[in-house]
Amino acid sequence: MKKKKKHPKDMKANEVMEHVFHPKVAKHLRKHVEKLSKEKEKSK
Repeated sequence: MKKKKKHPKDMKANEVMEHVFHPKVAKHLRKHVEKLSKEKEKSK
């Protein structure tokens, strides 16, 4: 039996990102978000 595909409204944020964007773009976005998160933590 095939697994039913999820609709983006039912996915978590990282699942939507991987569903919507090309894998290379998703990888770049993930790195960018991590960098921004680290900068935000340092500023606290």
